[in-house]
Amino acid sequence: MIITELYVPRPRLADFLKGATKLLRRSETPVIYATIRMIEQDSESFLPWARQAYACVIFNLRAVHSVGGIDQVRRVLRKLIDFALERDGSFYLTYHRFARARAD
Repeated sequence: MIITELYVPRPRLADFLKGATKLLRRSETPVIYATIRMIEQDSESFLPWARQAYACVIFNLRAVHSVGGIDQVRRVLRKLIDFALERDGSFYLTYHRFARARAD
């Protein structure tokens, strides 16, 4: 299993989920679970991580632990991150090392 946490502005959540659903079905990547929670804007920190009110979408994806299996999930997670970024969102770096400096 590999987990990722994505932040999407609340008004863009439905659009993000449509794209994520299509991607996950097309890639045949099994979703172990997904969770959505609401995050308020962080207006108190010097380096705020929540620049606005977000919907936080967490995906836990099944990964076959082989070179090909990890590569498939890496591609899917990068696309999910790109979907979030395209919608003025963000992502949490800690769960995996698949994020890139910019989209391909």
